[in-house]
Amino acid sequence: MMKESQIVPLTEQELEELEAQVGSKLDVYPSQLNYNIADHGFDYQPVAFMMDEQERCLLIGRIGDTLATPRIVSIEDGQLRQRPLLPSNRRGKLETAEGYATRKNVRLHPYEGDNYELVAEIIENNALEYILELRVSRKERTVLIYDTEKRIFTVDRSDSGLIDEPYTKFITLHEPLTKLHCIVHKQTIEIFINDGEAVMSTRINTSESADGIRTSAVHGDVYLKLWKYDLKDA
Repeated sequence: MMKESQIVPLTEQELEELEAQVGSKLDVYPSQLNYNIADHGFDYQPVAFMMDEQERCLLIGRIGDTLATPRIVSIEDGQLRQRPLLPSNRRGKLETAEGYATRKNVRLHPYEGDNYELVAEIIENNALEYILELRVSRKERTVLIYDTEKRIFTVDRSDSGLIDEPYTKFITLHEPLTKLHCIVHKQTIEIFINDGEAVMSTRINTSESADGIRTSAVHGDVYLKLWKYDLKDA
């Protein structure tokens, strides 16, 4: 985690961009909060806690040089939750799917794009591993892997077009995986796990042709529902 003295404050342009994105005026959150709110991925840097017009606490951060999706921060039943704040007017075309992920690595059609919101709800998991691949081309992909028995969730960016190390990071979940909420942009991916139990973010550097989504399972199958929204610019 970054110390507060290391944090580069928001510029006026970034603040205007955020307010347009969330559709609300933002003020500095009135309470003193520390920045030890974990993002278990690679590149997330917290910048500020802000309050919107509904008096929600928002964590603002950057992934590399790019503003991350604002995160609604709350404490529920003693547990920290971080959820993405995406106003409904930023959502475009909706596509849905439902079915089994099996050992066959299937590219989902017409699920494609480089700027979208994807929600995967795990209804039944009978596999040793569930795998979801984002921003896929012939040679590129960012891979999300869930080990069912150990409850280990891994992000593998070995084929994401980066030269940075490390290429993989993982987290052990408190509860079995039931939901993934992914915010995918041209140069970043944010993964909100189990309704905000954990978050993992990463930069990517894939080509424009890397617009596919694939899913599969290892030694068994996973029944899931998918929702995908194209995202409009703020």
